[in-house]
Amino acid sequence: MEIVVEKLQDGASSRILSGNGKMSRYSSSRFTLLGRLGSGRTLNIQKVNRGIFDTLSGKEDLDHLLCKDCTDHLLEQLDTQLPVSESNSQSYRCYLESRRRISEDERETLHELLKDVELEEERLVQELKEVKKN
Repeated sequence: MEIVVEKLQDGASSRILSGNGKMSRYSSSRFTLLGRLGSGRTLNIQKVNRGIFDTLSGKEDLDHLLCKDCTDHLLEQLDTQLPVSESNSQSYRCYLESRRRISEDERETLHELLKDVELEEERLVQELKEVKKN
């Protein structure tokens, strides 16, 4: 029995928790953790995280089926998301079609107009600087 106690005490860790320093009979600002914290727990956490990631990313199949209530709830959520997704898809298609309808001549005209407006802006900025100096 003494060997077990000695091993536990060798691996014991004691910490003081921050607080106002007052002791309570319900909680203490000091605790002692017995045993050794090995890398086994960390490896287990990593394994669980990897399993969750694989399941969520579709790399791993679930070993169990969803219950009927969960399946019904999931289907309801998907049914509400489907019209929104279809609407977004339709809006995007309309936008792409409108972009394709612009001819090359119109694009060149718009680029020239943009250059003219940028030059005008540059001229006005210079004029503003001159007005501020005077």
